[in-house]
Amino acid sequence: LHRDLMEATNQPPFGPFDLDPRHRTISGYKDIYETLFQNIKALIEKSLSEIEVLHVGSTAIPDLRSKPMIDIMVLTKAPDMRETQATLQTLGLQRDPRWAMMDQDDKPFLHGSITSPTGETFNVNVHICREGDKHYLSMVPFRDILRERADLRRLYEQAKDNAGTADRMAYNQAKQPVIMQIHEEIQKAKSAHGTD
Repeated sequence: LHRDLMEATNQPPFGPFDLDPRHRTISGYKDIYETLFQNIKALIEKSLSEIEVLHVGSTAIPDLRSKPMIDIMVLTKAPDMRETQATLQTLGLQRDPRWAMMDQDDKPFLHGSITSPTGETFNVNVHICREGDKHYLSMVPFRDILRERADLRRLYEQAKDNAGTADRMAYNQAKQPVIMQIHEEIQKAKSAHGTD
């Protein structure tokens, strides 16, 4: 639900993850993605302290076609990241045994859905980790270089189109060669700037 409506009705802001196939359809970038991120960020920051909330994944990259799914990274300083996860579950976000491989002690994972101010439902993934850890380094520099380079955005889009969208695991595996290629470009950029 939209934040104002949630506060008026005392309902959790996040609903269950929506399995409708339309959420797996790749489409053009939409300005609503940034609006949804800002709403989600405000909800999370209201419930947790000493965190940073980042928009990651394809919907964080203007001019990139993607599935209409909002990926959120919550950077926490909590000694036990499962405590952060438990607090986020009170907002309606859920653990899912089908995604157990993604929900580990060093990177707890939750998902759910949120309704936009116009009434459209969007799925949400939440990745909990620490700044600078391997999960952060696999997602944030990837987002940043795609924001900067149109050639890599087109390359990644082509990988998405070739992968199909019916099976999540097969889709992710099919993109891996291009993802690795983009990470090589990240390392080249770091070396060129003397930050490696």
